[in-house]
Amino acid sequence: MKIKFEKIPNVLQKQIIFRLLLGALILILFVVLWILTKDFLISFPCLAFSVFLLFNSYILFNNCFNNKLIVLTGVCTDINKTIFKKHIKSLVIKTDEGKNLEIISKQSYRRLTAGDKVTVYLSYKTPVYEKSNLLLIINYYALEINK
Repeated sequence: MKIKFEKIPNVLQKQIIFRLLLGALILILFVVLWILTKDFLISFPCLAFSVFLLFNSYILFNNCFNNKLIVLTGVCTDINKTIFKKHIKSLVIKTDEGKNLEIISKQSYRRLTAGDKVTVYLSYKTPVYEKSNLLLIINYYALEINK
């Protein structure tokens, strides 16, 4: 199992570990709430969220191990930021195949500048939309920035 896990890219390993640890932590919170309140209905949302995270990390690991993911690499050509806090809303990547992708950002990448090499890991089921000469991607597993 450890050898299988080490074959997965580092960014996806962090995602799997984060989801597993958060799921385990919320499962512990469920047990504590259930013991303290003696009411299953109050602690049930913790159980449901914990099961979701643990199952989600299993699916991510399984997709990574069975190569059921798409890896897109390219160069960041444009960055769209919010007006006030200057967080990154989206970024445009020119892939190695010559296509332009707009990726809606899940978080703010402070190190990202135009010209950086970017690798995006997607599920093979991720929908891709067209938007004025761009392919729009809203959901992805992880984004890796290489300077």
